[in-house]
Amino acid sequence: GVIRSIITAFVARGTISILCPYFNEIVFSLQSALSDPYPQVKIESAKLLVQMLRIPQWEIDAKTFADALGRAAIPNLRHRNSKVRLSALDLFEASISIPDRSKVKGAGTEAIQDLVGFKEENVLPVAAFYKRESGIMINTLAEISADSNPHVRSRCCAMLCFFVVCLPDRYDHHQRLLPYLI
Repeated sequence: GVIRSIITAFVARGTISILCPYFNEIVFSLQSALSDPYPQVKIESAKLLVQMLRIPQWEIDAKTFADALGRAAIPNLRHRNSKVRLSALDLFEASISIPDRSKVKGAGTEAIQDLVGFKEENVLPVAAFYKRESGIMINTLAEISADSNPHVRSRCCAMLCFFVVCLPDRYDHHQRLLPYLI
């Protein structure tokens, strides 16, 4: 509510640079709202984060949050409400596709491994010794590509097509993403 009205007012006036010192705090508050129990709060925070990630003046700052925002969207891809899943797909795509021009890749592409549940062979996380569930990886992309809602499946396909065609480092991810397009 309040954050959305502030950002839209500054964007409309062309004075978005005034909010640059507060970018981190805005992202942190919206990222924490992604785990809110109310679906409408999740949807609104995801939509606002997508709008923020697409503002060119904030591209450099957004690079630092790209992986974290992509990973924060993954639990919402398993939400029971299809509108939450759709907004999470939008956020995941926006966070992955933030350009990292110095490395010629998407800034958040490390989160794709978490989306497909990739786990390196012979690597155990330290937390696996203390918690049984910490070593378990869920292939969320397999679930979302076979979703019961046709809008979610269509949006997932559009996201995957964007990744396979438009990401600067797309060839690194073809082996993980192409099976879900077929």
